[in-house]
Amino acid sequence: MARLCKWGNSLGLRIPKHVAECAALKLGDEVSVRALDGGDVRVRAAKPRKIPHGYKVVEGEVVREPTDDEILAQW
Repeated sequence: MARLCKWGNSLGLRIPKHVAECAALKLGDEVSVRALDGGDVRVRAAKPRKIPHGYKVVEGEVVREPTDDEILAQW
């Protein structure tokens, strides 16, 4: 859960580390922020992103790939 904070006359949002890593966001990166229909807010990297090793895109979402041990544990 994140909390909005006052930042000058604006609001600031801290992005949890694991979310930033999944989205391949780093300090100083530019993002676009957009209000969607229904009140949702979308934050996207302003530049094309590289998917970090160990993650993949499934239906437009970045998800962690299971490790070999996790796959074997399912058997």
